[in-house]
Amino acid sequence: MTRDISERKKAEEALREGEKTVRALLDGIPAAEILVDTQGTILASNRTFDRIYGGDGKPLVGRNVSDLIAPQEYEVSLAKVSEVLRTGQPVFFEDPQRGLWLEKGFYPILDEKGQVTKIACYGRDISERKRAEEARRESEKRYQLLADNLTDAIWTLDLNLRTTYVSPGLARLRGYRVEETMAQTLEEVLTPDSYAYAMRAFAEEMAEEMKESKDLSRSRTLELEYRCHDGSTLWAESKVTAVRDEKGQITGILGVSRNITERKKAEQELAQYQAHLEEMVRERAARIQELEQQRTGIEKMAATGVLAARIAHEINNPLAGIKGSFMLIQDAIPPDHPYHHYIGRIHAEINRIARIMRQMFELYRPSEDPPEDLAVDRMIEDIVALLKEECREGNVSFQADVPPVKFQAPSGLLRQVLFNILKNAVEASRSGGVVKISLEEREEGITIRVLDQGPGISEKIRPHIFKPFFTTKKSAQRGLGLGLAISKDIIESLGGSIDFQNLSGQGALFHIALPRRKKGKRNDRG
Repeated sequence: MTRDISERKKAEEALREGEKTVRALLDGIPAAEILVDTQGTILASNRTFDRIYGGDGKPLVGRNVSDLIAPQEYEVSLAKVSEVLRTGQPVFFEDPQRGLWLEKGFYPILDEKGQVTKIACYGRDISERKRAEEARRESEKRYQLLADNLTDAIWTLDLNLRTTYVSPGLARLRGYRVEETMAQTLEEVLTPDSYAYAMRAFAEEMAEEMKESKDLSRSRTLELEYRCHDGSTLWAESKVTAVRDEKGQITGILGVSRNITERKKAEQELAQYQAHLEEMVRERAARIQELEQQRTGIEKMAATGVLAARIAHEINNPLAGIKGSFMLIQDAIPPDHPYHHYIGRIHAEINRIARIMRQMFELYRPSEDPPEDLAVDRMIEDIVALLKEECREGNVSFQADVPPVKFQAPSGLLRQVLFNILKNAVEASRSGGVVKISLEEREEGITIRVLDQGPGISEKIRPHIFKPFFTTKKSAQRGLGLGLAISKDIIESLGGSIDFQNLSGQGALFHIALPRRKKGKRNDRG
């Protein structure tokens, strides 16, 4: 009988070609591949497996894998095979064997009933990858050790400004654990001013990222103030750099911070010291200017006083002769003479010239009047009475609130001061005005206040008001401008002070403060 088996032969040839193709594929795979039954008998293997495990030259197909691999490796593989048989699912694991790291995978082959009949196994050498991973871990450990022990603190943020890493150095500085610091937001870490400053800097950095010609190595140095666990703060100089991926896109922020609290304190102390020095220089310059003005004033007063004393001396002699001669003429003119009324006028003018001469002489020759027990209230009443004529002419009145006070001072000097101040107040007040006088007695002394109802003293002339020969009076009242200068000199010689202030819409208020004299101590004029 003859049967045509061409189709079968073709199928067998195709099968053999397929097996050759599969064999070529398996042999070309660098991983070790085998097919075993459920008992571990090798049904097929590729060239890589044969090279690794076929060292004795014997055929591997038909042998059991337990004869080829080490007991420890077999125990691990057997446990994984049992798992495949039990679950019917593939298993993958890494197994260090023969000085190598192998990545293994066991795939179950199921029959039509779903039962595992064979297992395809592969093993890939991943030693290079494991060594690279180990090297990376060692590198990370070294860098971690370095970061953990650096004096400077290292931290990183993601694009949402969440902390992704912080070195223990920064946590220790702030008095927190690393875990606590990692859980804090940037707003909780920084003081409000520093947080706002950091936000502006980060926004500028992101804006810089949008530019086409961005500098990938660009970094910023920020001085930021951090909150500490105990409520205090510390300053750190932080060098901030953008973290970029391989495409140059920003993925986070890296910061390296150094504690500069002591430096900031030193800078603050230096700034305060410089400000203090500048203030001292200004005060010293003002004091020097004041002393220079005082020296100039003293020199001017001294020169003016000498000149005034000489003029007064030269005028006093002929004035005395004129006064004596006039007294003879006065006695010789009877009251019914038609020119008798000129006698009083001439007498008043001679006395006025004599007063001016005495004032001029006071600039040079200090008074040596001894202190007396004075009734200041009575003295003021007497001076008000003396100024009755001036009050009548200017339509001005006095209002005194002066309690009875006993005070020790040179009578002539104090009277001269009060006369000058009250006379000036009358002359400065408007028609119908009231000059108010008050006296306050304290343990350390007395204060006399005189308030006129004039226009006040402008800021322009305020610095000159106590200078000799300075006056703002009109021609009819104009004197030599010595009254306030002499009054100030007298008051200061008694250890007191005189000053004034403008009261809005009320006039000028003069203050005369005099201390009580201590026993055994003289307030001599210098």
